[in-house]
Amino acid sequence: MKKLSIMLCVIALSAAVAACNDEKPKPTVAVVNAAQVYSECESGKQAREYLEKLAAEMQNDLLAMQSELENTPANQRQAAQEKLQATIVDYQQRIRMEEQQVLNKLSEDYQTTVDEYRKAHNLSLILRSEVLVSSAEEADITQAIIDAMNQKTEAENQAALAAQNATAEAPANATAEGSANATAGNATEEVQEIVVIEEEASTNATAQ
Repeated sequence: MKKLSIMLCVIALSAAVAACNDEKPKPTVAVVNAAQVYSECESGKQAREYLEKLAAEMQNDLLAMQSELENTPANQRQAAQEKLQATIVDYQQRIRMEEQQVLNKLSEDYQTTVDEYRKAHNLSLILRSEVLVSSAEEADITQAIIDAMNQKTEAENQAALAAQNATAEAPANATAEGSANATAGNATEEVQEIVVIEEEASTNATAQ
């Protein structure tokens, strides 16, 4: 009987160990493809669209100035050429500045999102996939980071739209209040005039 109990304990222990081995341990280290996040998140797409539009506008301006330069009289061509060169330099500096600002904002949002994800999921470490030799598929959190950044972008867009609507409504409300105040003022003046007329009529009646 004692041997049977020992055998049952051994079997139960073996089954428990086998069950633990079947369960994959939750990774404490995650992997993210930063380049993919920057490329596929909405804020990254919006940044590229903004910079491409700005570059296209600048290019059109420079082409128009180049066309004007070709038709400029010889005695004015030197000044026109210098203006074109100055504009090119100014546009180059501006586009670099805009690119840097966009990249800084995108990088800041990315870092904040990654930090928040690590804390929320109790991870010890998040590594960039570019520096890894091999990793488990379940350790890749790239899509989760993209989704989290998209949620932030949507919230920012909604807040900006609400602020814009509030700004647009403010002048309308001020106009309405001004109109109401003017109406109230006119009504007060009319009442005062009626009182004056009644007083004058009463005085005349008394005098007669």
